[in-house]
Amino acid sequence: MWLAEKITGNRKTYGLGVIGGVRWDFTPELIAETKAIINKMEAQWREVVAAVSKDKNIMARTSGVGIADKSLCKEMGLVGPVARGGGVDIDARRDHPYAAYDQVDFDVITHPTADVWGRVVVRMLEVFESIKIIRQCFEKMPEGPIQAEITAELPAGRIGFSSIEAPRGESHHFAITGDDNRPRRWRARAPTYQNLQGIPAMIKDQRIADMQLSLGGIDPCMSCTDRMETIDIRTGAKKSWSKAELLSLSRSRKG
Repeated sequence: MWLAEKITGNRKTYGLGVIGGVRWDFTPELIAETKAIINKMEAQWREVVAAVSKDKNIMARTSGVGIADKSLCKEMGLVGPVARGGGVDIDARRDHPYAAYDQVDFDVITHPTADVWGRVVVRMLEVFESIKIIRQCFEKMPEGPIQAEITAELPAGRIGFSSIEAPRGESHHFAITGDDNRPRRWRARAPTYQNLQGIPAMIKDQRIADMQLSLGGIDPCMSCTDRMETIDIRTGAKKSWSKAELLSLSRSRKG
């Protein structure tokens, strides 16, 4: 987080990227410091991976739990490490390159077990691929301006759509331009919302303790999901809750 603050100005909510480029450039001193930290992190992470990969307790606890095979992943549109942990070879950085991803080499990590253990392995090994990408970016970083000058007005009514490979999987953004260079509509779909669609199948007929592992195995970000629906198991009735209803419920004694 200290390094992130030096690079972007913020420890957690990064503000380096702007329309047209980035706010400021890497200094030679910051590049050297970043490389040193990456080298240290890589060495420490190799020790973690070596320990976890041989830990029979972790393997026993996560193997066979939260199954999401290729068929389920494709049927429910599961993304990111959840899909790759089910043997689905998918990665937006390679399949739909953006930024400079078409100029760097990296492997898409998959695992065939389709369970929580498979997702653990995928995430562990993907760290090394991220480090590999960062090193290549330092070597190939071009000289010159860090921002493109944008002088033209953006016409209203233009439609834009982009997809990136976020840590949890594909993140999609849809926008329609409005007046005064402002967006008229903007919609985002975070990967957690999509991966939650597979949870009912993953936890079916499982023990209560395994349900928690299955949910944790998708690394959910609940604040990224802006919908809530409940199902009455006695009647089968479904209800979608609005923000106002949830707020009222949270403040009531029944909540």
